Amino acid sequence: MRERVRRANGLEILIGFTAGLLLLAVGSLSLWTPSPLPVWTAAALWLVVVGALLGWNWRLQLILCIGLTLGLTAGWISLVRNDLVPPARLQDDVAYVCVTLVVMILASILVRQAKQLWEAAEADLQRQVALLSEMTVLDPDTGLYKLDKGLEVLRREIQRLRRNNLPLTVVRMRPREPSLLDHWRTAVRLIPPTLRTIDVVIGASDWEVGLILPETDLEGAETVVDRTRHQLEDALNLDVHTGMAMFPFDAVTADGLWQEAGYALDLALEAHIPVVSRRLMGSEAPIKDQISS
Repeated sequence: MRERVRRANGLEILIGFTAGLLLLAVGSLSLWTPSPLPVWTAAALWLVVVGALLGWNWRLQLILCIGLTLGLTAGWISLVRNDLVPPARLQDDVAYVCVTLVVMILASILVRQAKQLWEAAEADLQRQVALLSEMTVLDPDTGLYKLDKGLEVLRREIQRLRRNNLPLTVVRMRPREPSLLDHWRTAVRLIPPTLRTIDVVIGASDWEVGLILPETDLEGAETVVDRTRHQLEDALNLDVHTGMAMFPFDAVTADGLWQEAGYALDLALEAHIPVVSRRLMGSEAPIKDQISS
């Protein structure tokens, strides 16, 4: 880190020295023109505006100001020694340069503040866009619930159904062979209209969709899954596999249900079975253990 700082400081000094020599030449030559001060003023304003916009720090700008001032001073000394400048004009020029230096300082401050305000406004806009994206419940590409928002709904439903002693089934579906992503997104958009208003469809990933079916046991979920699976298979001309988990038989938490349905989906893909759940398999052991075995 320190080495980078040294290199950066060295680069600033090199740039400042080179630009200072150029401005020295500008300041010297400008005094030999019929109207030297406008040239010097243009160079000074260029230094302030460009330096502030490019984010030069005060050291680099100071080096450039010194180079510009030295160039102007060298020109004045040359003119005074050769009696080419009357004293009255020299006094007026000195006053003009002093005023211009003050204007340079004020302009530098204003430009830097304007740049900081612009960067702050841009950063605030980016934060608001990110916050709005996080607050958005639906995925704009599919129109389905985002995974984190869907899991929040699942947690709330589990709390409600636990009090009323009612079941809930989580379904995860995925095609065996990925098709065109646009075709998949078009197909999954057709799922929500075929379900109840209390059911939730989650875009789990690019190639996976999840269903939250409150107040639905496995038998009722099978009917929904068969209809939805055939709908997707007809639209994509691909085999779609499904894993299911039911509350409270397979798990009692949202994360547990989602993971158990994921294990069931993995087993369905591995064993080429259309629909898998622990109860349908007639096993009391978790699906995860059946995959490992």
